[in-house]
Parts: sequence; C-alpha cells; structure tokens
Amino acid sequence: MNRSISSPAPAARRHRPHPAPTPRPTPCMGLFNRIGLFRAERGWTRKALAERVAVNPQTIGFLERGDYAPSLELAMKIARAFDVPIEILFSFEPFETISTMLQAKIEA
Repeated sequence: MNRSISSPAPAARRHRPHPAPTPRPTPCMGLFNRIGLFRAERGWTRKALAERVAVNPQTIGFLERGDYAPSLELAMKIARAFDVPIEILFSFEPFETISTMLQAKIEA
C-alpha cells in the first residue's frame, strides 16, 4: 500500500505577518537616570546595588531602562548608595552623553 503525503492546503501555507515591533518605551514619566552608569563605574552588579538599597535586582533593571519610576525613598537610597546628590542620578531632562561631555572638554 503506497500512501502519498499530500501538501497542506494553500490557506495553511499562508504566511502570517509578524506584528510590528513595539517601540522602546521612553523613560517613565519623563524621569531620566544615570543608575547604570554609576553602577558600571563602580563595578557593581544589579544584584549588588539591589542588596544595598533593599530591593529585588529586577527593580534595578526596570529603573535603569526607565520602565519604572522610583519612589522618593528609593531614589534617595540609591543616591546614598552611590554617595552623590539625588539630582546627579535623576533628572526630568535627558542627560548629556559621555561622548558629548568629553568632546566639549576637548574643545574648551
């Protein structure tokens, strides 16, 4: 008995279009931060910073990406962990990039 395998019906072969990629979210409520920069500068992992400020390491990731705005208490704890004023870490305006700052210093 020889059975042939039939190909799927044309409707089954149609390619379904992929959904459009979602745009990267902008910082939460217009609050920008330098947490990742300060953390990397000190060689701290997200877990290490999270332990210093008593939060889950995922929270640090959410903060760094701008997916979550910290409470005032958490923002102050993070600033204290880095030993910097809170306005050095958080701003309502985007921070100037490191490359732009360095270029300005070279040109001065």
